[in-house]
Amino acid sequence: MRLRTGDTLHLTLSGAGNRAVVSLNTYAVTQPALVEFPFSEDGFTFDVTHWLHLGRNILSVVLFGPAGTVPFRLLIEQSGMPAWTFDEAEFLPLAAPWRLWTYAIEVIERDTPATIGDHCGFVPGFLRRSDRPRTSA
Repeated sequence: MRLRTGDTLHLTLSGAGNRAVVSLNTYAVTQPALVEFPFSEDGFTFDVTHWLHLGRNILSVVLFGPAGTVPFRLLIEQSGMPAWTFDEAEFLPLAAPWRLWTYAIEVIERDTPATIGDHCGFVPGFLRRSDRPRTSA
């Protein structure tokens, strides 16, 4: 994902319960999962714009334990427009005690021209149900 200076970044979390830790760079968006996460905060939107810096920023999600009855979901909004959705329901279930997902967000100066074909962003840490081995023709 690429942002320009002046753009805003909002994160909306749902299904976090007490099993998700979300951070941007080194700033925790949620309280650690090892501490009881107030369910009343579930579904709230966090403005994390002030934690961004020029260059590469890393958004990290760590999910502990098996999927909950309500799958974890993270909506990333860039300047009020939905830019990316992380939906745990789209990923294959794993028996791992924890799972890590990272997403790169690059912030550039407002007057920097866009680069064609540069998508930044998704660094796979999960397998999606749609990610099937492809056979060559």
